[in-house]
Amino acid sequence: MTKPITKWLFDNDGVNIDSEDVAMRVMDDWGVDLINRYEPAKLPEKDHIYKTYPGTSTDKIVEALIKKFDLPLPLIRQDYNIPDTTPDADVPKLLALDVTAQTNQRFQVELKSIAGATQSHEELRAVYGADNIALCTTSPEDRMDISLECAVDPLTGKNARLAEFFPKGDHRRSGYKHPNKYDEAFAALGWDTAETGVVEDSKSGVEKAKANRPEVRVIGTVAARFFEDKAAQAKVLTDAGASLVIANFADLPKAAAWLQDNLNPLSRPSFKGDVYVPSDAAGPEHKPAVYKPAV
Repeated sequence: MTKPITKWLFDNDGVNIDSEDVAMRVMDDWGVDLINRYEPAKLPEKDHIYKTYPGTSTDKIVEALIKKFDLPLPLIRQDYNIPDTTPDADVPKLLALDVTAQTNQRFQVELKSIAGATQSHEELRAVYGADNIALCTTSPEDRMDISLECAVDPLTGKNARLAEFFPKGDHRRSGYKHPNKYDEAFAALGWDTAETGVVEDSKSGVEKAKANRPEVRVIGTVAARFFEDKAAQAKVLTDAGASLVIANFADLPKAAAWLQDNLNPLSRPSFKGDVYVPSDAAGPEHKPAVYKPAV
């Protein structure tokens, strides 16, 4: 029998905050400059980085660019004052610090939360309790903290209060140095994976949440501006293992309640936005859902 969900674990970028657009624009500009410095003939088309690496940590994107465009590590070390004794594997991590610093500056002046995030977190906290809601992100700790403290609610123009919902401590976790942030989070929190729901916006995030944990149930979200084709991204998320996907973050509390009822078509709530399920991920779900609980 499927256990009821008693706890919720949230990704941050693209879930709570509309950050992917800002962060990936910074990454795109920085990455193009890096490639242009050493291999101008190999410059990719505009937005290549933006479109190719969503949901990927900054250091992994830098590492991928160095390999893909065959950028010269010796010259990179020289130009960026990286000691020759630094292992090759650590060079992308050091370069990523520069990208993160630029991103943090942008976050402080223009970062917004996802519309409906504040209200949804208020409702979820009232139902599940503050101690049963946590955040888990691939972002470095400083970027995570700035995003939670500075994000503005686009509906009110006021601070989105994300730092209140995810206070510093055990329930605000950066998995930046871990291959799988969810491995670290579950180990640290000690939560029963069969009783934990995850909210994610990326394919890699869904896959990592369910890696060796098929019992974990995931609600996907495509509410961020980053996703232009929401139906297509919803299919990506359900194919990766998400139980359902919401297009309006204000629908999260209702989606959570429906998931508790195993997506029973007879108890389907009235949602504000489109909702996608595995049986009909190519478009908004308007028919009874075909849902098979995780084994």
